[in-house]
Amino acid sequence: MNTETDGEIVGRVPPHSVEAEERLLSCCFMDNGHSLALCIEGGVSPWSFYIPRNRQIFAVMLSLHADGDAVDEPSILTRLSSEPEGAAWWATHLTRISKTDSSTLHLPLMLKVVREMEVLRNAITSATSLVEAAYQYGGDEGVSDWLGSHMDRLQRCIVSGAKLPTWGDHVREAEALLRQRMEGPGALGGAWQLSWGFPALDYVLGPMLPGEVIILAARPSVGKSSLARQVAWSAAEGAEEHVLFISREMSGPTVAAALASNVSGIRSVRDLHLLHPVDQGELLRGVKLLGESERFHFSDRDASLMQILGRADALQSRLQSRTKGNRLRLLIIDYLGLVSDISGARAGDKVAAIGRVTGALKQWALRNEAVVLCLCQLNRSSEKEGREPEMHDLRDSGDIEQDADRVVFLDRPAEVADDLGMVHRQRVDASISDEPRWFVNVLCKKGRNTGTGRLPLMFIRETATFREIIRQSNGGPT
Repeated sequence: MNTETDGEIVGRVPPHSVEAEERLLSCCFMDNGHSLALCIEGGVSPWSFYIPRNRQIFAVMLSLHADGDAVDEPSILTRLSSEPEGAAWWATHLTRISKTDSSTLHLPLMLKVVREMEVLRNAITSATSLVEAAYQYGGDEGVSDWLGSHMDRLQRCIVSGAKLPTWGDHVREAEALLRQRMEGPGALGGAWQLSWGFPALDYVLGPMLPGEVIILAARPSVGKSSLARQVAWSAAEGAEEHVLFISREMSGPTVAAALASNVSGIRSVRDLHLLHPVDQGELLRGVKLLGESERFHFSDRDASLMQILGRADALQSRLQSRTKGNRLRLLIIDYLGLVSDISGARAGDKVAAIGRVTGALKQWALRNEAVVLCLCQLNRSSEKEGREPEMHDLRDSGDIEQDADRVVFLDRPAEVADDLGMVHRQRVDASISDEPRWFVNVLCKKGRNTGTGRLPLMFIRETATFREIIRQSNGGPT
């Protein structure tokens, strides 16, 4: 094991392998992103590297990958040239790495060694913390209980260099979740969860849970993108969680204008010069509020699954490096059919491509304890037959039903009954787009952890905003 370091080390040198780190980086130079994607999938992060300069190079690789740029030596050098060491210093180091006797055949072994060294360093850090805690033991609990809790913490920190819950952790989390549900929809504490931004929707469908992949599907122009934007903004500013919104359908300025309309309640399209000055001011204040958000993250550049997950992982690494517990909690993709892995697949391969994408998203959600919300299109069958959408109406459904924890449809019905029992009728053809508002049923047809349910919402066309139409009484729908 090579024990080279970038600075003076006092005492024993933590486990690491310079050779494995540099060979792993060299593999990532070779194929413009494929090896890097395998590293990301294998759980490698900048902190997997012990040598600071190698850590910095890998962080730049993640950034290039997330931006869809080439992951090669010139691009990396361009990003690093502004660092204090200077371009010449970095060029020398990058050249040495690129000339390392390595090939992509070495990637699995190098990845394994780098991750194992990280695990050992984490073990040392955790064990050191345990020793310090032992010196400070106050005797408030039995030594056996104290040691058991700290050993559980040590095991979670060591395994895979990250938190890997034990079966006991899963049981305790399930108990906390059950107790929270028993206390009612407004209860705080317990397992982490994320609100939809609509109290009635949380009550009927249950909040979003870590590790879930949720499909939100509808026919065009029913409002799925509008609802997704509201959910995202509520999570970022209401729940104060970090959100990454990937748009494959609308540009950044268009999404920002629509969100400003949601936030301010003022329309952001057509004849803005006719708006009252007060309304114009409110709309601009909404825009300013969006710009001040540090939790809403957006990209309209990521086309492939590799780019999307690369950006999400790069953001996750950046957030975790700032503050402990700072995490990306919600990833929204608008919409699934426009991810290039699916849209570029041949007709006969499209179902399999969807399966690969949804499977990878599910693994990402579980690994990051986050929620993935994917928007999907429905085929025209339910519309032609005048019925509610069903699972088989998902366009090129593939393995969506298998990988999704929930499948939620938006349906524009001909009739909707409100909480007073009054029946409201509306047109369901294309001409409804001329109406100022219409009713939409939110239908959960699959709920792996939460069951099924339905709830009507009202869509306000002028601001592309959903509103609840069910009155609340004693914390829940009447």
